[in-house]
Amino acid sequence: MANHGYRFRENNSKMLMPQETPWDYVFSKGECFFVKIHLKDGDVICGRYAGKSFTSAYPQAAQIFIEEQFILKKDGDEENLCIVDNSAGIWISENEISWIDFRVCDL
Repeated sequence: MANHGYRFRENNSKMLMPQETPWDYVFSKGECFFVKIHLKDGDVICGRYAGKSFTSAYPQAAQIFIEEQFILKKDGDEENLCIVDNSAGIWISENEISWIDFRVCDL
């Protein structure tokens, strides 16, 4: 029997989710995201996760392929993203990821 996850509803009751993990839930929605991936070594990778991007699903190890990579440039408190010229994407393994910040974007 599959070990499905739970999500809280607005009234704080639990709802059974068909996805196995939060990773599967987020990426199964088919949304476009700007992602800021914080790596375990302290580095940060930014990119656009959209139609040509891909993630693995349970029970496979979490992996992500981001179709466009960006460079994060800081100017004081302000952060700007600049696309990496000729970027064909970047693949990252769960072994490298500490946490991910998601920002919804338009396709």
